[in-house]
Parts: sequence; C-alpha cells; structure tokens
Amino acid sequence: MSTITSAIFDALTAVGALTDAQPAGLGFKVWDRWLTPTGPGATPEAFDATKGGRLLRNIVILEGGEYGHPSGDAGLDARRWDSFPTVYFFAEAHRNGKAAVNDAVKLADQALHTLDTIANGNEHVTYRMDSRVPIEDSEAFPGNVVAIVRFRATGARAY
Repeated sequence: MSTITSAIFDALTAVGALTDAQPAGLGFKVWDRWLTPTGPGATPEAFDATKGGRLLRNIVILEGGEYGHPSGDAGLDARRWDSFPTVYFFAEAHRNGKAAVNDAVKLADQALHTLDTIANGNEHVTYRMDSRVPIEDSEAFPGNVVAIVRFRATGARAY
C-alpha cells in the first residue's frame, strides 16, 4: 500500500461516525484493494452471505499514481506533484443506503480536508476532493449503489 493510500485508509478508519456499527455509526468497512468474494486478495467480509452475496457498506481506496503539479515548481527547490487516489463508496440500493453514501462522502471529505501527512520522510502532502461521480447503481455489484470520489493529494519533493 502506498503512503498516500495508507494515510487515507488510516484517516477514514479513524472516523467512528463512518466505521462504527449502526446505529452509532454508518457501518462502513474500509479497504485498500478491490472487493472480491474469493480468490487471491479476497475480501469475503465485504459481502453479506445472508443476502445472496450482496455487498455490505464498503469504502475502497485505489492508488492514483503521481503527476507533475500544473502550477510547476514556482521557483522552489522542490518538485511539486499530485496524486489522484479514487475512493468508491458502496451501500445497499435503497433510500437508507443512498443517504449513508452521501453522509460517508461528507465525512471522508472532512477527514481528508484537514489531513496533512508526511510521505517518504520529508514530503508534506495535503488532500482535497477533486471530482465526484454522484450516486448511481453499481454495475460491478448489482443491488448496490456507488459514489466515486477522486481526491487530489499534493506534495513537494526536494531536488
């Protein structure tokens, strides 16, 4: 898991309102890999066997690569960069599930908006929501809805 994915994972799992069991929290599980019921890297805990294997409430964080920052280096003795990790919010396809996804996206945005991590020992990284695909039926997991949020992680590396 990359430093950025790890920082996002740690930040989201620390939000009790997001991960605590219902009714105290929203009951989301957080993952750093795609969900699959069987095989290598399986995540069987992400599925509800009593409901035909439908997904439970899950958040999936996927790596976003690294790209040069559009503003350049601005005269710094450092190289600015961006990464765009993608976060998927899954829940059951009914009113309560959709409301939970909306609430989860807000909580994640709040948690990451204030997050400032250190990558590679000396690079400060900040996080902001970059784009969001609104809630829609999940093609990958029928019976569930998904909202897809891309975050922008920005850091600087000394030359």
